[in-house]
Amino acid sequence: GGALFAAGWLAAPLVACGLLKIAYDVALWRAFRKYEEPSS
Repeated sequence: GGALFAAGWLAAPLVACGLLKIAYDVALWRAFRKYEEPSS
């Protein structure tokens, strides 16, 4: 159990960075989508 906990603790920053990147990408996509001209 200790080894799994240590591995999870080391991976936590990587997971957090991944989630932050996804949230940032979605935020940018939504912000720019707002300025697009409607095609129809």
